[in-house]
Amino acid sequence: MKIDLHTHILPESWPDLRERYGYGGFVQLEHHEPCRAKMLIDGKCFREIEDNCWHTPKRIFDCDTAGVDVQVISTVPVMFSYWAKPEHTLDLSKILNDHIAGVVAEHPKRFTGLGTVPMQDADLAVRELERCVKELHLPGVEVGSNVNDMNLNDPSLFPIFEAAQDLGAAIFVHPWDVIGKERMPKYWLPWLVGMPATDAEILASLACRHACHDDHGDLLFDLRRCAGAPAESSHRFRALWGIISIYHRTHRAWLPGQA
Repeated sequence: MKIDLHTHILPESWPDLRERYGYGGFVQLEHHEPCRAKMLIDGKCFREIEDNCWHTPKRIFDCDTAGVDVQVISTVPVMFSYWAKPEHTLDLSKILNDHIAGVVAEHPKRFTGLGTVPMQDADLAVRELERCVKELHLPGVEVGSNVNDMNLNDPSLFPIFEAAQDLGAAIFVHPWDVIGKERMPKYWLPWLVGMPATDAEILASLACRHACHDDHGDLLFDLRRCAGAPAESSHRFRALWGIISIYHRTHRAWLPGQA
């Protein structure tokens, strides 16, 4: 069986979020020609997508063509909206999660799904995570690589990870708000360069946090995006692991700056 773990999906439409929440910055779809749509942010085109992003029969046709038996579907990261008011991100998350769960329910042999949660508010995130798992029967959630400039080793996020561990939910970490994007906006350089660098940041922050504190040991993070830069830096990771091991054996203390 061939399973594609990294695929994104959107509803064909959703409410006007500027009108719904009273301010801009959110994505809206403009279906400007058959089978194509523009993702607009405050009238500016973020990306153009095709109908396999929202039309399930077309997605299944593409899967069959590629020999994919099952897709794990999750939202497009720009929809995370961690910058927005938490209650609004929660509302948007529910719209997206209900859509994902609906697609899975219609085609349970072809799709499974990952939800999204308002990571900027741990209480609301845990509430929606519980709904995703218990009510929508999703096996986990997709999260961004940072939350408003906080790396995933920030203690304010730990209640979310602890809840995921208790629920047996997986977490798929996706690069978001990538390193250096302001300095290299052209030629897809944020994707070519920024994403691999952000992959390394994700892996390092999570792995070092766990090594120094030995917490969240049973939580499953999907870090399969974290290739490239982390692999090239493997000798540096091995050196750091040696330092951490020495600290654990001699001082039983945390590394300075790693709390």
